[in-house]
Amino acid sequence: MVKEIRSTSYIEWNEIADQCEYATFFHTPTWSKVFTETYPEMTIAAKKFVLNDGTRVFLPLIKTKVMRGLFSSYISNIAGVYGGVISERKIKDQEINEIFYSLIKGRIASISVTGNPLFDYDLPKQFKIEEDFTHIIR
Repeated sequence: MVKEIRSTSYIEWNEIADQCEYATFFHTPTWSKVFTETYPEMTIAAKKFVLNDGTRVFLPLIKTKVMRGLFSSYISNIAGVYGGVISERKIKDQEINEIFYSLIKGRIASISVTGNPLFDYDLPKQFKIEEDFTHIIR
């Protein structure tokens, strides 16, 4: 069972990003702050989860209000850069499914998750998957 924790701290978020073997700069709160300070209609809405074994998982998200504020749209990362979950260890498919199922509750217009080629995982079947590509330079 995955438990969502309502409060998140930038310090803890950075800790997890530093410990995660597949996290990039784009998974840090610094990257999210750049956009929310530039575009006031965006807010940081990162989600923190704790797995059964105590492993902490963060999903960086940016939130925008749509339909006169009645609904929210979430983007896993701005500008098409790597997004998705980061954690203290590689998480299993079932844990990924539980995390993403928890996102589709509430007044949500859309959720867009840009994947991370450094950690490939399948999303639940309810999510529409679109192909994309990237180049990585050493």
